[in-house]
Amino acid sequence: MQRKILGVWVCALVFLFSFAALTNAETGAVPRHITPQNYNLSREITVSGLVTSVLSRPNRGMLWGPHLLFRTSSGNMDASLGHFALIGKGALSVKAGQQVEVTGLMKSFHGQPVLLARIVKVGSQSYILRSTQGASLHPSARQGALNGSPKGAQQ
Repeated sequence: MQRKILGVWVCALVFLFSFAALTNAETGAVPRHITPQNYNLSREITVSGLVTSVLSRPNRGMLWGPHLLFRTSSGNMDASLGHFALIGKGALSVKAGQQVEVTGLMKSFHGQPVLLARIVKVGSQSYILRSTQGASLHPSARQGALNGSPKGAQQ
């Protein structure tokens, strides 16, 4: 009897791991953690638009963390800003109605396009939010990135 129960648990675990792998198999899917293997600088794009909203907390179904929603000439865009974008020294300062230029990598999350923002320009001010490997920069690392010091945080 215990062998049958153990077998059922093993089958259930195999199924769960297989299902998790399939859900991340979508082309361009955003992984839980961005690593150098899935953030490709050569595929970055730069998009300009008018800010419609800044979300400190994501809406349901969005990638975790703050988001910048803006309108471009080709439609609305959702930019994921990274965990630390709105906190600490050098935090992103932007409001609805401002013009922005966002550089990052387009991905898909739950079937919706999202721009993983690495650099946001507001007027003459540039905010570096992610490293060149796509990792969210902590406020202390972000300050260093502006000074040009930490590896991987260069613009």
